[in-house]
Amino acid sequence: AKKAIRFKPVVFDAGPFQLKSNGSRKHTFTMPNYIGSVRVMVVARNDKAFGNTEKAVPVKTPLMVLPTLPRVLSPGESLKLPVSVFAMRDDIKDVRASLRTSDHIVVTDRNAALYFQNQGEQMAYFDVQVGDELGIAKVDISAKSGSYSASQQVQLDIRNPNPVITKTEEIVIQPGEQWSGSYKVQGMRGTNIGLIELSKMPSVQLGRRMNYLIRYPYGCIEQTTSSVFPQLYLADMSDLIEDERIAKNVKAGIRKIAKMQMANGGFAYWPGGRRTANKWGSSYAGHFLISAKEKGYFVSTDLLNKWVDYQSNEARAFSVDRGRSAFGQQQMMIDQAYRLYTLSLNGTPELSGMNLLRLERDLPATAAFLLAASYAMNSKSNIAMELIQNADTKQIKYDGYSSTYGSELRDMSLIAQTMHHLDRKNEASKLVKVIIERLNSGKWYATQTLSQAMLAVSQYASSFDRGNIKAQFEVGDEQQQTVDYDKSIFSFSFDPDDYNDQRIVISNTGSQPIYGSIQMSGQQAPQAVLRSSAVNSNIKMSVRYLQLDGGDIDVSSIPQGTDFIAEVKIKNLNTKGTTLRDMALTQIIPSGWEIRSGRLNQVGDTQSAAYTYRDVRDDRVHTFFDLEGTMTYRLLLNATYEGAFVLPPVKVEGMYDKSILATSKAQKVSVVRM
Repeated sequence: AKKAIRFKPVVFDAGPFQLKSNGSRKHTFTMPNYIGSVRVMVVARNDKAFGNTEKAVPVKTPLMVLPTLPRVLSPGESLKLPVSVFAMRDDIKDVRASLRTSDHIVVTDRNAALYFQNQGEQMAYFDVQVGDELGIAKVDISAKSGSYSASQQVQLDIRNPNPVITKTEEIVIQPGEQWSGSYKVQGMRGTNIGLIELSKMPSVQLGRRMNYLIRYPYGCIEQTTSSVFPQLYLADMSDLIEDERIAKNVKAGIRKIAKMQMANGGFAYWPGGRRTANKWGSSYAGHFLISAKEKGYFVSTDLLNKWVDYQSNEARAFSVDRGRSAFGQQQMMIDQAYRLYTLSLNGTPELSGMNLLRLERDLPATAAFLLAASYAMNSKSNIAMELIQNADTKQIKYDGYSSTYGSELRDMSLIAQTMHHLDRKNEASKLVKVIIERLNSGKWYATQTLSQAMLAVSQYASSFDRGNIKAQFEVGDEQQQTVDYDKSIFSFSFDPDDYNDQRIVISNTGSQPIYGSIQMSGQQAPQAVLRSSAVNSNIKMSVRYLQLDGGDIDVSSIPQGTDFIAEVKIKNLNTKGTTLRDMALTQIIPSGWEIRSGRLNQVGDTQSAAYTYRDVRDDRVHTFFDLEGTMTYRLLLNATYEGAFVLPPVKVEGMYDKSILATSKAQKVSVVRM
């Protein structure tokens, strides 16, 4: 989606030029609307000698304007927009400041009159109301005094902080039959998306699943890989996403993963991590890079070579820790088997590691199939068959934390993928049908499970041939459309806000059953969260707002300019005393507040419990941690902009366990000028 270009850099360059001995040359640049100073730099070379110099140069005009706006705004909010007006000459007295906005923002009074007795700065305030339309708002501020004038344009995002809600209806249409129904929008205007999917095979709700992976808000190595891996094969079974967009997403994923590579060749779990590589994440990211390269994407040879060195060293050093629980030992075997599998996919097998793992007792089915596929790729089919001849596809039971971020469905999906290397496509098809049934059960699945399941389904879909999808459909009062589609899943997206008649009619004109789904997504208006209640499931969360000296502060009405602390206390209610791993805390702040860096102000980070990673963005902070007992996290905030806003709920969740969840209650807040 397009984003507002809020802070435009001022960069000009010229040259290179040649100067004769004792020569000089003048260069002229036209500055855009800019207030401040620029650094002018010159670099010179003469053969092997180099030199440079620089100077800070102020940029100013007799009359200047500088608006101060939040990073983002939400629909329905109101605020006073402050504008600084600078008069830099004694003859500037009466100044008229004006404000013009796009349709996203309504201004009560567009003009303000100022009088300067001396050179200096004065403030003009404009009352603005944010409309109900999302997008990029444009604000034009101008000032005029006699023959002097100044102007400034600012862009900012009008965004909805609420999560996307998706409702799905599954349908089956027999040959010659017709289905009709009506749809209901899920959110406010501008956020609603409708999607019709028609499939040759039982529906997997492709659009909903892919949107969940792509929109997933966190960015560890596993989640980053999960968001792009299935997109490699998406075009083989559907035109849900344009090829250009898929290519853009995959390339961005490759770049981000490359930045997370450590010196030893493995990949850190979070960006910037330098302590230890994440074992499963390294295998998973490497699997994606190998597949992306096979699909024609550029993957650095150095990137892959370093990864191979890391994987090979880990494979050689592997041994099962007999001090772990039986479940922990099984996870270690699956981890090693996947490592060996990815090395074989790359054409750099670690045969000694394969032979050692083959000797392990009680090898879980997932590890046995991954290891068998590794042998099969290295022309040792007899050993591969021995490994799986007595193995079934029943998975180990997952109860609690898994170092491989796994689940029974994830393991089933890995086995289905390996069966293609073992030439057991009929068995793979039966397994994929079970995977599809699980996907359609309505159960929540983590990113690792969902991505691996979509990979297994894509392999099945590409080989699934029952002729073209032939159908006709109507949406609302639009003309009937005809479908004659040769891929596995036909997708049609539409904007439900554009239709007065909320009716959908689909006719099967082919000779095979059609499996379909109607998916409606949207975001509720920001004020809608005020009706929601607090939730505490397996953890308990409390949120307080404090003055810097530790006393409570009422954020329903807070003086402008106040620094204060948001304190979130989370308690692990697990009676077994088990650490809850891979927890995510999300704090979205109102548009009128700003996040202040605790690292700069010696408040916030220094008084919080330990965390593994913190991601600070314009309007929110994500904090990731493992929960032991009770842990407290603090964030330093500032009440910056006068107005009325909505404070969204604070949320804590287990990234790989949806049963662990806590949310606070949303509330109205205001910032007042004292």
